[in-house]
Amino acid sequence: MTDKDFTNLYWKQFLMIEKEFRKAIQYVALSSENFETYSDFFAKILLQIGSEIDVVAKLLCKELNDSSTAVNINQYGAELLIVYPEIEAVTIICDDIRLNPWQGWGSQSLTWWKIYNGVKHNRGDVETYDGDTKENYKFANLRITLMALAALYILELYLFRKVTDADPHLDTPIPGSRLFKAIDCGWENKNAYNDSVFFISNGDLMQLVSDYMYSDL
Repeated sequence: MTDKDFTNLYWKQFLMIEKEFRKAIQYVALSSENFETYSDFFAKILLQIGSEIDVVAKLLCKELNDSSTAVNINQYGAELLIVYPEIEAVTIICDDIRLNPWQGWGSQSLTWWKIYNGVKHNRGDVETYDGDTKENYKFANLRITLMALAALYILELYLFRKVTDADPHLDTPIPGSRLFKAIDCGWENKNAYNDSVFFISNGDLMQLVSDYMYSDL
């Protein structure tokens, strides 16, 4: 896979989903006080995210092992955690919110993924997650959607690092996420960018510019 393949086939998809989510938080402030706010719009975004997680996780497994037969979230975890055991501890910061979306993957206890499947397959059924009982569609809230999007972001970072031969001055893809930054497990030493990157080469100030702008998506 080339850098352009990664950008056009996977990273653009993430950024477009992120932009959809950012539309929602124009009306529901990104705050823990609003975490339980649910809506049809969050449900739509959650379904998009879950589908993309399935695509990216499967691809990452294949990139690591061409004979991989993983086809579901637990099988992806069984393979990826062998290579990236730290992924469960990667923290995503979003304003003053901290998220560890893959925590518990090894024990198959990803509540947000179970909720995604509930919304996808049994939207009107009553379920209990972490002691909270209600219809599945009411779990499609700000907190779960944000958690799922952060989980997708982490997978995208690992895929970027694995499959691209990007310029060594790039730590993360450009255009960069406008919501997230990864920290912990080595990621705190990686830079996050907007549409371009400045660096010094042989004493000269240089700039790398994305082939497209975030605002153009």
